[in-house]
Amino acid sequence: MEISVQELLECEYFTQSKILAGHGGFKNIITSVTVLDSPDAHHYYKGGEIVLTTGYGFLRNEIYQSELIGKMVEKQVAVLAIQLRFYDNKLPHIIKSEANRLNFPVIDLPVGGTYRDIYDFISSNLMSKETKEIKKIPEVFQDIYDDIMEKGFVKIARTLYKWTGLDAIVAVGNDIFMYHENVDYDEIIHSKNKWNKKVFQISFYNNVNQYYMWIDNKYYEWVCSEIIYENKTIGHILLIKSEKYISSDVYLLLSHCTHLVTMETRIQRDVRKIQRKYDSEFIRKIISKVLDIEEFRKEACILGYELYCEGMIVLFSNIDDLIYEKINKALFMDSTFSGFLKEDLVLAYMKYSPNLFEKINEIGEKFKNIKISVGSVTYYDKIYQSYEEAMCALELGHVINKNQNVFYFMQLGFYRFFKSKKIAEESAKYYEEYLNPLKGLGKENYKTMLDTLDAFIKNSYAYRETAKQLFVHPNTVRYRIAFIEKQCNINFKNAEDRLNMEIALKILPLIGSF
Repeated sequence: MEISVQELLECEYFTQSKILAGHGGFKNIITSVTVLDSPDAHHYYKGGEIVLTTGYGFLRNEIYQSELIGKMVEKQVAVLAIQLRFYDNKLPHIIKSEANRLNFPVIDLPVGGTYRDIYDFISSNLMSKETKEIKKIPEVFQDIYDDIMEKGFVKIARTLYKWTGLDAIVAVGNDIFMYHENVDYDEIIHSKNKWNKKVFQISFYNNVNQYYMWIDNKYYEWVCSEIIYENKTIGHILLIKSEKYISSDVYLLLSHCTHLVTMETRIQRDVRKIQRKYDSEFIRKIISKVLDIEEFRKEACILGYELYCEGMIVLFSNIDDLIYEKINKALFMDSTFSGFLKEDLVLAYMKYSPNLFEKINEIGEKFKNIKISVGSVTYYDKIYQSYEEAMCALELGHVINKNQNVFYFMQLGFYRFFKSKKIAEESAKYYEEYLNPLKGLGKENYKTMLDTLDAFIKNSYAYRETAKQLFVHPNTVRYRIAFIEKQCNINFKNAEDRLNMEIALKILPLIGSF
């Protein structure tokens, strides 16, 4: 336990003690216990000690008494605790005047207290910076373990604040748990690339460092430990410094909490891996149609899934574990069943709700690099149909509109018919009959003719408007259209030919998808 002189005197064990001199040193921090049992003992002080003595060794040595306090101040001793029974229960005037002059605290030892009792009290306990509660270190560790088992990482942040008095942040993956939330630390949490590591460390614990950062001309400094999983840093625990001095108790608690959080994270992720394995196997069975309806219901029940009255399949393509976790947290409910169909493709069966499409669109806006496709709303016994539709929307959607990343089967229009393999094959033949004759012109001329044809149709078969769009002479457009009519054996004055050519042009982007 590291404790100030003032806090020490507030403890129940020291209630009978009082400060005898040096009131200005109330805030000195006690980090260890030692004994003054020889004249040269001061040579061995390292700083931060509470020095215990009977004073008998310098009872009548006024020269030693006059030098004692100066030597302790020089060695950065925290406080002198003296028994006064050899001094008629009065602190020698020389010691008192020097202690007052140098603001060095001197206290009397508890009546009946032994050195061993004091040593055990200082070295074996921790004091809560919030409640001033004192507990044995093993008891505090047990409480922390119970906290994480009971309420998880949010309780760890609360416990760290209780015992250190420092604002605590536990950040694991996408989850952030904070205490005390009276300050906004978002910029620190989400700007790890801007963290500045302090050169000189005072911690002997692994994976613990100190960092600092300037935010709007305000300086922040914190102690930070890493959460490691499979040799990767997946999170941090941060304690925001409120004072320059950080006690070893803070590092002790931080190190212990880091160990527990790391272990709990590994357990959770290993369990999640196993769960995902079963989820993915279940989903593959669904789309491969190896389960009848009763078997499907039984497996869904075993895995804890709810079978909705109305639901639909949603596919997420170009997705990794990290994005999957974020989407899972933002979009999926506890009863949503989802899993990886393959390395970068996730399938989810989601309960229909009026605002579900809005939420899906928001996910698409947030994660521009992924593609999302949605099948029709259906009953759970027709999940495969919704899956086929979502897959169709995924395959055709980005071809039809490359500027979108969210595709709904019900919004594909006439393109939805292409989910049939037979229709897709016929469509390819249809394209060959109408547009394939232009391929013999070569790649560049083929593209020119297609661009002209597309503009001609969009401008309602008007030569002048088409010429304006293409920045060419109207006669150039007339020549190209006449060439297309001859090569493809059509007549744009014929309504049937116009319709067939429009359809062929719409099918063209999809030919490579069939």
